[in-house]
Amino acid sequence: AKNMNANFIAFPEMFLIGYQVGDLVRKPAFTSEVMSLIEDLAKEFETGPGVGLGAPYWDGQRLYNGYYILTNGKIEFFILNIHDKYHADCLIKTRSKINVGDELNTKIGLVTVLEKHTNFYTLKFKKNVYSLMEDYGQVPLPPYIEDNSSKYSDYLNEFSEGGFSVAASTAGLHFTNTMIGKLKKLGHEVFFINLDINLGTFKSIDTKIVEDYEIHSENYSVDKEDYERILFLKSNGFKIILVGTTVLRSLETVFNTGVYSGKTNLFITPSYKINVGDYLITNFHAPRSSLLSIIQAIYGAEWKDLYIFAQKMNLKFLSFGDAVLFKINE
Repeated sequence: AKNMNANFIAFPEMFLIGYQVGDLVRKPAFTSEVMSLIEDLAKEFETGPGVGLGAPYWDGQRLYNGYYILTNGKIEFFILNIHDKYHADCLIKTRSKINVGDELNTKIGLVTVLEKHTNFYTLKFKKNVYSLMEDYGQVPLPPYIEDNSSKYSDYLNEFSEGGFSVAASTAGLHFTNTMIGKLKKLGHEVFFINLDINLGTFKSIDTKIVEDYEIHSENYSVDKEDYERILFLKSNGFKIILVGTTVLRSLETVFNTGVYSGKTNLFITPSYKINVGDYLITNFHAPRSSLLSIIQAIYGAEWKDLYIFAQKMNLKFLSFGDAVLFKINE
């Protein structure tokens, strides 16, 4: 079938074990052995085609006349939002079609598809989601970075603590804890804030007029004492350097609303005047990114010339790329 470029092979009910005499199929040890065999079979289909076959399924309480879908032996859950310790909104990466009501038997336990949304699914996990993340979770890589185990440790802010971002603050990748320690010894004050970056940061602006674009919302949290200290330093002539557009967006939200924690849908467009920061450190961003609107607000229409220059100089773009230091309101 593989030589014929088949995408999927479907076998009939009870194909794997046949129809058993008596109650053999009802014996947990027998069913567990069958399920273990299916897990071994799944490993044989890493390069396809997909296979569907009928066999019994035991969830620990009930016995089902099941039908297993074996693709490349992998299914990936990208957790976007956790409702409670057993329910979460996720992206699902698999070669199989996913429908509401499906019960997915995976190596992390049974996962039930409760709802299907435009871009994600609401799932019920048999095991604690937080424990699963601790035992099996990896830092997600952006869609434009090839999945490679060697890159996971690099795509992580050393100073990160708490929060629930689907991506790292790329400007923060330029700073190690050792570097931050040296800055503090030199007399610089360093503040940490949190903004939970979501998938919207990778979405391209799809409107002709930038201001018509409906930007995504993200959770943020800024310590009140830290914020007041930042304003105090600024009013006394100290320069405030923002590391990343996430920091800028969070501080501007607090400036505009007086709310130190919540959701922000602040869209910084070219006409926006930035109030808190004096400098911004940020990477080179993707075409049509909402982050480019921030760059235009700071640097003006000449940002295109800057990006052309960066390309000519073979500077690196995006997450593992080079950074730019912008002076704000120059």
